[in-house]
Amino acid sequence: MRLELKVEKHLRKKVARDFLDLIILSKLGNGELTSGYDFIGFIHGKYGVLISSGTIYSKLYSLEREGFITGCFSERKRVYKITDLGKQFADAAKETVQHIIETILK
Repeated sequence: MRLELKVEKHLRKKVARDFLDLIILSKLGNGELTSGYDFIGFIHGKYGVLISSGTIYSKLYSLEREGFITGCFSERKRVYKITDLGKQFADAAKETVQHIIETILK
């Protein structure tokens, strides 16, 4: 495997795991209700990384406890939506991440 592909795979995995909370908030920021199972598929499709259900649900519960998201039951599954506090946090975090990326690229 070429070095570039190894680096890309490594970084995709690192971003998906280290910024999981921001990925979740960003996805919910689109206004759609999303289940934990849907997040697993979304992350796998977008980043090529398979996150375990335990990791996803643990992060969802944590974000809910912090007031960034709320969960409710829709039919037979629990779905989540972002709160105003979650939107504010996501916006602030995106700015910080942008500054980090700019610093790395310099």
